[in-house]
Amino acid sequence: MLENVDLSQAITSEEYKKSIKTLQLELGELQRKAWELKIPIIIVFEGWHASGMGEDINRFILPLDPRGLDFYTMTRPCYEEKLRPFMLRFWSQIPIKGRMAIFDRSWYSRAVIELFGKEKDEKALEKTLEETTYFERQLADDGYLILKFFLHISEKEQKERFKAIKKMDIPLILDEYEGKNGKELDFIEKYDEYLPVVEKNPRENRCPLCSMDNNRSKRQKLCSP
Repeated sequence: MLENVDLSQAITSEEYKKSIKTLQLELGELQRKAWELKIPIIIVFEGWHASGMGEDINRFILPLDPRGLDFYTMTRPCYEEKLRPFMLRFWSQIPIKGRMAIFDRSWYSRAVIELFGKEKDEKALEKTLEETTYFERQLADDGYLILKFFLHISEKEQKERFKAIKKMDIPLILDEYEGKNGKELDFIEKYDEYLPVVEKNPRENRCPLCSMDNNRSKRQKLCSP
């Protein structure tokens, strides 16, 4: 899946300045139209560490009306959530019709990290990913628009960004990235192996994942969903 992403693309500063304002205005107008038509929207951001998800989400939200959206960062489940069905925490966060919900990480990364990253329980992971397919299908059948983006960067670019982050000397940021390096890309193979589980049957999957090149800053800003 990720091997098909072209990480060599670039745009000029002139192209960027010409396009970004128009795209932001269109995004704000689309949000208003979705509210008028009562179309609920779910937007999922996934990606590697240092791929720029935080920046992209902040930039994406800027032209939107905050009264019409909800934002969720999917961290580790709490004790009570672990006692309940895996998908319940996500069902409780879907937006009402006409609103938008943005997810920083989602049911995919939580499933891979919690069910494969530690326990190595491949059968449980495949079962959970199958449940996510049914989850998305039910929402799509009910009129939800689901957009899923995976922000991809090269191993070389990730290492350079880790170095830049460490030079910032900001404790909160350093705590998040401490101990992470290019070896984290070993985990890419797990995503590459298991995310396509929901892509195997087009009839079953109504919401395909879109992989995006986030290697270059200007193109990253322009191509952010």
